[in-house]
Amino acid sequence: MGNRIGYARVSTKEQNIDSQLDQLAKAGCVKVITDTIGGTTKDRPGWNELMEWLGVGAWDTLSSFLARGPHPFICAG
Repeated sequence: MGNRIGYARVSTKEQNIDSQLDQLAKAGCVKVITDTIGGTTKDRPGWNELMEWLGVGAWDTLSSFLARGPHPFICAG
C-alpha cells in the first residue's frame, strides 16, 4: 500500500475535523496534515506543506478535486 499522507481542512475552529481525521486513519495514513483556515485564503500552511511533499505540479492535479467541497483526501507515496 505504501506510505500514505492525508490532508484535512476545516474553515473555522468551531468546526469539527475529527470525522475527516477518522477517515484518514482508517485509510492507513501514516501522516496527516491539517489546516483550520478558510478555503479562499491563499496562504495555508498545511496545504503548502502538502504541496512540498507532493512536488511541483501537484496543484494542477488536485485543484478540480478540491473544488468539489471540503473533504479529506489521501495521496499514496
